[in-house]
Amino acid sequence: LHPDHRTLDGEVESITIDHVRELEHFLHQTSLSYRTVILNRPEHMTRAAGHALLKALEEPPLRTIFLLITARPDQLLLTIRSRVQHIRMYRVPQDTLRRSFPTTEKNQLQRASGRPGKLTESNPGWECPIEELFLSSPINVRRDLRKILSSKKSFQERKERVSRLVDQVEQVMRGVLLAHADLSHRNESSLPESTVTTLSHHYPLSTCRTILNRIERVRQGLELNLQPELACEYLFPSHQ
Repeated sequence: LHPDHRTLDGEVESITIDHVRELEHFLHQTSLSYRTVILNRPEHMTRAAGHALLKALEEPPLRTIFLLITARPDQLLLTIRSRVQHIRMYRVPQDTLRRSFPTTEKNQLQRASGRPGKLTESNPGWECPIEELFLSSPINVRRDLRKILSSKKSFQERKERVSRLVDQVEQVMRGVLLAHADLSHRNESSLPESTVTTLSHHYPLSTCRTILNRIERVRQGLELNLQPELACEYLFPSHQ
């Protein structure tokens, strides 16, 4: 890694105040050129870390560039959002994606939904595609998740997997909500429109809303080190 570059990855683990303090130490070191700091998935930053980062964003050291990469800017602190320039990154057209990945199967291209990074990830983090979990009742989803989590001994690994799942759940449920409103064409999840329509038959509107309403509480619980298994139990209602 370049000595004048640092990356904090919220997808690997929550960005804590200790990470930000280490970053502050790096920023106060002497540099002969530009320094860059990338915060990937900063929405997974703890509230304390977010407040600690504000000062660096308000008064960044000379020749320092911060890049905050997120698909969920609404989940960042308002004070952070107001101190950065917003640059929207658009999805790659499907035909361009197909030309760039000529050997990739059609269903994988559809799941990528215009995001090349999804096709280059070596470890998606789950043993089965998200739609295979969701094409079932909430009760069966909870059962399958327990099986997946029970195979992982590390608390941190289980927590990170559930955190990634929650992001996927939110995308899928928003897509299903649009399907119930006959607005499937506006779906932004990584699933094909036909799959989202099928899921809308498995998840009634009331169940969809319940899950979406619980997502923020689950995120807060995970930040406070709630057991991942309990988070899954809470996220998926026991009845439809």
